[in-house]
Amino acid sequence: MIRVAASTAVLELGAGHGKLSAKILELHPTATVTVSDLDPTSVANISSGELGAHPRVRTQVVDATEIAADDHTYDLVVLAPAFHHLPPATAVRAIAEATRVGTRFLVIDLKRPSPLGLILTQLIVAPLAAVAVLVRPSFRRVMHDCLISALRAYSHSAFAALGKAADAQMNIEFLPTVIRFGPKPTALVFSRPSATPRQEKHWSPRSLNSDDHTDRRDHESTGAGPGVAPCRGNRRRRGRTARRPLPPRLGLVAELDNGNNRSESLGLGQVSTTPPRFAG
Repeated sequence: MIRVAASTAVLELGAGHGKLSAKILELHPTATVTVSDLDPTSVANISSGELGAHPRVRTQVVDATEIAADDHTYDLVVLAPAFHHLPPATAVRAIAEATRVGTRFLVIDLKRPSPLGLILTQLIVAPLAAVAVLVRPSFRRVMHDCLISALRAYSHSAFAALGKAADAQMNIEFLPTVIRFGPKPTALVFSRPSATPRQEKHWSPRSLNSDDHTDRRDHESTGAGPGVAPCRGNRRRRGRTARRPLPPRLGLVAELDNGNNRSESLGLGQVSTTPPRFAG
């Protein structure tokens, strides 16, 4: 669970079905949550459901590498459990954007197994998986996805390199997990030393069907339909500072892009690291 201060503004990236956002709202009656995903269909489904009707929720199509928000708009940005789907260069951009619009960027993701642990796990699981595939052939795809995800998960050193590539002064704090049984995820917080607390703004719920005028003009200028991220080259950046250029440290990130290493004071207290279901 997350202990939040009054009027805390939270942005969830890659929300999928929005179950993590729903839990935040349940546990913290003062938090306002922007539930977002890159997939317009997922956002539309959330908007038309119970979560989308919540008075402290707004839904929005958001590309984690190009967040249409002013600097320091949110107190907390959350991504769980999809970080391992991002290749290194994209991951660096996502960290840079999340720490620009938010004071803290909380990532909850799969824990990268050791080589020995990965081998032993496969030896233990293989017989059970073989039986499951015989009973239900579609289970083969699930096993394949689990293996690939484990191989793509970032190590602690990889997370640190990604954070430093986004900003040489980036603070990276790894959090203890509270799961007693089963696989333990990795939980960490990125923050910039120059981050300032978010200034209070009037907040009102907005849904996919009531995007602000800036977003609407962006879509019109690119010819894209509703819920489709416009081309970066034509995107307006009203009310926000220019994007910080990526430093030469991206060379560090390139080193992660190989088969072997591919990769309380949040001001918010403890966080449950049980990964929610992720669409797609």
